[in-house]
Amino acid sequence: MQTIHATEAADAAQNINRSDWIVGETELVLTNQVQYDRSTPNNKEAFISLDNVLCDIDTTSIVKRWLLGSECCDERDALNTIVGAEIMRLLKLMADDFEIGVN
Repeated sequence: MQTIHATEAADAAQNINRSDWIVGETELVLTNQVQYDRSTPNNKEAFISLDNVLCDIDTTSIVKRWLLGSECCDERDALNTIVGAEIMRLLKLMADDFEIGVN
């Protein structure tokens, strides 16, 4: 997995539409290919990574439904939707904070 600092992402995405950047990077974080370091000299923020997001959201209901016989593919899709939405939310915040991409 590659670790990218938010300032590096901002430099690389100077001419990229912010929404497009967020969608693309959400997929990379969701597939555990990339994690983002949001730290600044005055503040140590958490990494935006698949592991951190999974630790921060409650997936109990999805796991329970799967264990009680729900279709595995349906529950995987539900999990991808919930986790992807949280990753996207965090990337939007980071894009705003570090001025990543063009509005």
